[in-house]
Amino acid sequence: MFTGNEADVELGEAIEAVAAQEGTRVVACFVEGLIDAERALAGIERTTASGTPVLVLSVGRSDVGRKAASLHTGKLLAVGQAERAALAQAGAVLVDELVDLAEVAVAVSTGARRGGGRRVGIVSTTGGLGALVADQVRESGRQLPPASQSVQTALSEVLPSYASTQNPCDLADALTTREDLLQHAVAAFAASGRYDALLLTMAVHPGWLAQALAEDLIDAAARCELPLAVVWPGGSMGTDAVAAARAGGVPVLEAARSCGPLLQAWEVIAGAAVRPRRAALEPLQLQGTTERELKLTLARAGLRAPESRLARSAQQAADAVGELGCTVVLKVHEPAVDHKAALGLVRRGIADESSARRAFEEVGAAATRAGIELESVLVEKQEQGLGLELLVSCRRSPLGLELLLGPGGSTAELAGARAVRLAPLLRSDVEAMCAEVGVPESARDGLLTALEAVQRLALGCEDLDVLELNPVVLLPDGPVALDAKIRLGAGG
Repeated sequence: MFTGNEADVELGEAIEAVAAQEGTRVVACFVEGLIDAERALAGIERTTASGTPVLVLSVGRSDVGRKAASLHTGKLLAVGQAERAALAQAGAVLVDELVDLAEVAVAVSTGARRGGGRRVGIVSTTGGLGALVADQVRESGRQLPPASQSVQTALSEVLPSYASTQNPCDLADALTTREDLLQHAVAAFAASGRYDALLLTMAVHPGWLAQALAEDLIDAAARCELPLAVVWPGGSMGTDAVAAARAGGVPVLEAARSCGPLLQAWEVIAGAAVRPRRAALEPLQLQGTTERELKLTLARAGLRAPESRLARSAQQAADAVGELGCTVVLKVHEPAVDHKAALGLVRRGIADESSARRAFEEVGAAATRAGIELESVLVEKQEQGLGLELLVSCRRSPLGLELLLGPGGSTAELAGARAVRLAPLLRSDVEAMCAEVGVPESARDGLLTALEAVQRLALGCEDLDVLELNPVVLLPDGPVALDAKIRLGAGG
């Protein structure tokens, strides 16, 4: 389905209208932009909640792509990273290529309508392709439970010693010596109770063998109560066999990358992909817009910040070092200043009162050079130890509150992988964001607290434009916000 520039019919209403037609098993959309994002997301959410998958291929993932789509359609909102995240959170199954959109839509529409879950079994006739499919399954966030002892025993009785009875199972060349082997393997996996869906892989075979395998696949799929599909890059020799398998009710994928979207579509059919509702977060009232005020506000929601003091003179800076009794950081305390370190407005490793006085004078001179009227500096405990530095930010957009997680520190603007989701976040959202950015599992509980604190503050600040914590450092005893700034909209 192409909605073009949506001059008369918008994406959300088109999706629901198509889904309501008798016999619709899947809705496939090519999306160039969103006129009414709220309605589009609501339409996707209602359609997927009813058990009909919505496949979406969007353009605009690059700056050039977004500009081209905007010029072509006149859309108000191109589909960038945040919009794709919103589509996924609404339940859309995202694909990256036009051929994938068609292939997954055909696969969902083929054969018996069965829903699946996240536990996947793989039966392969070629080890390499089985490994490739296993990679795709794991990268899509699904599980590959090991084969049970009963499955291994059943398969070891009919397979040569060099074949694999694990998951993925590799039948090797045994298909040429036992006609019912494919059905036998599928039945063993399905009966074990360990899997919600099965994926088979087929190599490129001569036409006569491919045709015989197509018949075996049709028989195996008919007998299997689990959703089953085959990844079969059949090539020219297998064209007729692939067509025969599809005609016989077997979903066939030619690209292994389509496995994740197909598995997700099966979960929608089963009702396993419905996004749970989370309890409403209590808004956190903003106490002020300076860095120290922001940190004190976030600390009330459980996000720790270094102990600090304000100083308006060199002597007060020296006194602060004595009161804190540790090595400190001294930095300018003005809410509208970006790139403080690059401007010379930060001094680290201050361990005594004389160093604090000198640092105050140096920061004051740097502020004068930068055209900043210095009123006070923040003297705070310098956190010891190394930890992963992250950027955590929240901004208000036409989609709602966008949460961003990415590499932090002074080079955050140049860093690569960033994850974006819309509030309110579920734990599964945070887990996915952490995986995209490379946050270790041991640190994710603490980061969940940090992101929840940011959401609560954003909810309590109706005129929020952007809230940014950079960096939040992940230390062994939890995350610590080392810097924080906020920008308010016209009402702030």
